[in-house]
Formats: sequence, structure tokens, C-alpha cells
Amino acid sequence: MTAFYMFRLIFVAFFGSHTGGEHAHESPPVMTWPLLILAGLSVVSGLVGSPLLDNVFGHYITAPGAAHHPLNTVVMAVSTLLALGGILLAWLIYQQEYIRAEAIRVRFAPLYGLLSHKFYIDEVYAWLIARVVDGGARLLEWMDLRIVNGAVNGLANLTGWSGRTLRYTEDGQVQTYGLYLVAGLVIILITALVTAATAVLG
Repeated sequence: MTAFYMFRLIFVAFFGSHTGGEHAHESPPVMTWPLLILAGLSVVSGLVGSPLLDNVFGHYITAPGAAHHPLNTVVMAVSTLLALGGILLAWLIYQQEYIRAEAIRVRFAPLYGLLSHKFYIDEVYAWLIARVVDGGARLLEWMDLRIVNGAVNGLANLTGWSGRTLRYTEDGQVQTYGLYLVAGLVIILITALVTAATAVLG
């Protein structure tokens, strides 16, 4: 798959028909030479750890130990053939146009739709974020503002209200304090009388 879409990019970008308004110019050597060096190293760097060079790099960075798994030529051959098949398919579709990309798109429309939408992973992720995560966040925000903050603010408001209410009882006048004393005595007297009457009648 990687070989297919990478060579699709190469065939379309470098060997396809020009569709831009201006002629693209070659990059200067200060840009091309580092790319050429990196490309060359990418091609040959895999040989450093291969049995063809007696795994020189592996012997350099590791101490003697347990025997490693031998080279699996079957896996290498199959993966190489699959990569070459992907390159050939990209060449037939996008370079030689022996196979029409539109025909493949129409013939395998369901599979094409699934792949073009990346298995709808982005859509599912967006739905989860919009519905589950955002919905849960809004619920927690409501609970925090209404319940948690409501309880804390309610206690604070109750304390403030009781303080403001009791403030009027402390006006510094002797007459007011005498009135409170008489009212308290009356309440005590009434309570005592009611209690005594209840005991006698009961």
C-alpha cells in the first residue's frame, strides 16, 4: 500500500501533465544536494545491518549474547514482491493509464468510499467529541456551577443573611435590650405553664 501511494505521488507530481499556471523551476543545489545525500543513505543504510555485510553495525553496538533469529528470506521476498506489485499498479493507473482510476472507483464504490473517508474514523471521533466528551463536560460544568458552587454560595448567603438580620437586634439601646429580656421571660413562663398543664392533664 505504501509503495502504491508513494509512486502514485511520484507519477502524478513528476511525470503527470502540468496543470499549474506557471512553469515550475528546479530547486537550487543548496536544496537538492541534501535531499540527494539523504536519499542515497536511505537506499544503502539498510545494508549495514544485513547479513550481506556480516551485520557489522549490529556487532558494533551489541555485546555477545543469545543467538538472534536468522534472516527470513520468504518474508523479504513476499514483501518485496508486494511492494513491486504496488509500484506496477500505480504505474499502470497513473502513468500509462492502462487502468482507469475512475473505473476502479465506480466498480468498487463502497470500498472506495470507506477508504476515502479513512474508515470514518475522523467522523466517529468528531461525533464522540461533540456528543460524549462535550456533553459530559457540559453536564459536569452544570453540576459544578449549580450544585457544588450552589452549596458553597448558599451557605455563604445564609451566613450573610443571618448576620444582616441579627444586626438589627444590636442597636445599643437599653430599651431594646429590656424588651428582649421581657420577651424572653414571657416565652419561658408560657413554656413552663404549658408543660405543667400537660403534666396535670396527662
